[in-house]
Amino acid sequence: MIKQYDEETLNKLKKAELNILKDFIAVCEKHNLKYFICWGTAIGAVRHKGFIPWDDDIDVGMLRDDYEKFVRIAKREMSDHYYVTTPKTMKNYASGVIKVQRLGTKFVPEFSRTMKCSLCLHIDIFVFDNADEDEKILKDKINKVRNISKILFLCGSPYPEIPFKGVKGTAAKSICFMAHYAFKWTHLSISRLYDKMEKISKSSNYKDTESVICYNCLKPMQSKMRREDLFPLSEMEFEGIKVYVPGNYHKYLTNYYGDYMSLPPEEQRVNHAAYIVDFGKDGIEL
Repeated sequence: MIKQYDEETLNKLKKAELNILKDFIAVCEKHNLKYFICWGTAIGAVRHKGFIPWDDDIDVGMLRDDYEKFVRIAKREMSDHYYVTTPKTMKNYASGVIKVQRLGTKFVPEFSRTMKCSLCLHIDIFVFDNADEDEKILKDKINKVRNISKILFLCGSPYPEIPFKGVKGTAAKSICFMAHYAFKWTHLSISRLYDKMEKISKSSNYKDTESVICYNCLKPMQSKMRREDLFPLSEMEFEGIKVYVPGNYHKYLTNYYGDYMSLPPEEQRVNHAAYIVDFGKDGIEL
């Protein structure tokens, strides 16, 4: 059985993440950086005006230029309390998902418990790059990024989430376990793998394209958005604060999730409790 958060811990986690989001938004507004909440966080804003009740994370999207500006600004203005974490900025961080981490806290997911780096309470940033008009080229880039991302994670952990059960699941777990130690033995560079992912993702950013895409997400093709559907961004309420979502958020969410306004069956309304959660010496008052 998947371990679930108790209600008190889940509420504290949401409040802590919301405070991180507020600080992130303050920097973006100060420096005119565009961002938009995405994935389940966007569903939460549209359907619940806040978190999906059982959800436990916050995801934001940024175009590449705005993201790179944010990284430089965050290092200058947020470093007392936050750290933008990628395989290039933190040794042994073996994931393609970018995190704005709150220093002085701990948040270690079950599947990352063997990763030998500092994992903290955070929000996730997903970067959107130009999408090639040629679908064959686009799908080839998606496959390359996906494969590198899998290798990247296995460099840091032998325990990825396996979607299979039974004999197939056991075999997949064994292969991942062996691959992890093979990559460690060959000293495969996590930073270089990430550089390669970024290079592929950014390879069409010199072009004028009609659409943007997040290459490193669960369903890249469904994340593809025409710029006219992304901008101008729409303002929406999220847990009492104003946030931005893609302008045509209905088209974006329908393309990615289908009927996003209908609640899933009750047995699917679950979260995955982390292996370690530590709110730090100040608790949730970050």
